[in-house]
This record gives sequence, C-alpha cells and structure tokens, in this order.
Amino acid sequence: MDPNVVRGIAEQLEEASAHRLAFSVLSALEDALAPHDALERGRTLARMARVSWKAGDLTGADERYRRVLELGKRLKLPELRVRAWIGQSVLAHLR
Repeated sequence: MDPNVVRGIAEQLEEASAHRLAFSVLSALEDALAPHDALERGRTLARMARVSWKAGDLTGADERYRRVLELGKRLKLPELRVRAWIGQSVLAHLR
C-alpha cells in the first residue's frame, strides 16, 4: 500500500466535503503504517488535523498538530515541524 495514494483518496473526499469519511480513511492508514515509519505517520496525522479543522473540530486539529510537532522535534524531522507550524498558524487565523 502506498500511503501517498491513500492520502490522495482522502484528499478527494475532503474536497468533496466528505470530512468524516476522509478522516476514517486517514485513521485507517495511520493504523496500517509501520510504527517505525515516523515521517509517513506524521504526514498522515497532519492531514487528519487539516480534515478536523475543516470539519469544525479546532480542538482536535490542535491536538493533532501538537502531536506532529512533538514527533518532528523528537525525531529531528524538520518537515513535520513545519507542517505543524503551518497548521497551527491556520488554526490561529480561524480563531
């Protein structure tokens, strides 16, 4: 399974405003990813955060972006830190 393909499907669902279904697809992907694949897990978690805020769940989105940031810091993955910072700035704008 290619995580990029699954995230692409979730993105199409998100664009169709099927936020719950998109979140479910991403959640299943997160569960299926290998525990050691931190970058893919972080990318998926960041996408779940985006779907959350689009569905109106700003608290859930904030929690997920915090997890992405923690993962990025702990494992020294700059991409995840940047994804979290961008997401948190969007949330700040929405509040």
